[in-house]
This record gives sequence, structure tokens and C-alpha cells, in this order.
Amino acid sequence: MYINDFREFIFPPRVFAGAGSLTKLKSFTSGLGTRCLLVCGKNSLNGMGALDRIRGLLTSGGKSVIASDNTGGDPSCETVDALAALCRSDSCEFIVAAGGGSVIDAAKAAAAMAVNPGSVREY
Repeated sequence: MYINDFREFIFPPRVFAGAGSLTKLKSFTSGLGTRCLLVCGKNSLNGMGALDRIRGLLTSGGKSVIASDNTGGDPSCETVDALAALCRSDSCEFIVAAGGGSVIDAAKAAAAMAVNPGSVREY
């Protein structure tokens, strides 16, 4: 594959960030489906109890949550492909990223790859 090869890339992102985002999580995710992939960093949210809070907010809103908490800094193509495969295999309808830039980047790329063929490396 070459950079000039034509590809259609389907990617409908919605990104919410900043103060108050967590309190609006239920409203942000209403209408997105019931199966959620929650992507977060390796340790950052577990120690603060935030991961349990996010999971609780989602499940209290009727969502089924599959969590992946192994996204590290500068996510690799393999990490993105694994997240996309998890999203597809568990029929996730949307992704929630909780963490810093690397987590958000990995989740956005996984969302794109969950609905597109091949490996992120090809893009």
C-alpha cells in the first residue's frame, strides 16, 4: 500500500473533555447503544477510584461495560488493533476514553479501526 492509494475512511468521532465531563457521562452516552468499550491507562484511574466511578455511571445508565486498562504512553499499532478487535468481538457500539492524550488517541484510532478493514498500520 502506498500513501497515494485511495481509501475510504469512515470515522464519526465525538470527543468531550474538560471539567464536568464525568458528571455528564450518562447524557453524553444516551442513544449510543448499550455496549461500551472503556479505554484507560495502565494505572492512573485505578488508584484514584475513577475507573470504578466511570464504570458505575455507565452501568447505572443501562450500559454493559468492557474495560481495557492497559493503554500506555504512545500506543502502538498492536495496542490499537487489539482494542479494535475487542470492540468488534464484544459488539461494542461506542468507546469511552478516560485518561490523557495517549489513551484518547488510542481510543479514537480503535474506534476508526473497529469499523474499517485491516490494521491501523495500513493507514
